[in-house]
Amino acid sequence: MISFKPISFALVVIPWMFLLIICNRIYLVVCFLLMIILLLKRLERELMKILIDENFELWSSIIDSKGFCLSRSKT
Repeated sequence: MISFKPISFALVVIPWMFLLIICNRIYLVVCFLLMIILLLKRLERELMKILIDENFELWSSIIDSKGFCLSRSKT
């Protein structure tokens, strides 16, 4: 029969529990940071789409008001 010694059990299990808690927290922090990075990249993509659309509308209105080609007006 296996003899159960509480002190040796505590010396083995408690460090592993702390290690698991620390690794779990590190894992959660890494996942949280990854999620934030992915959300920021998606936000950047959406903002770039909006800026490109607004920029396209702006340049379209300038080209429509000045003529077909802007480089021709410089010469």
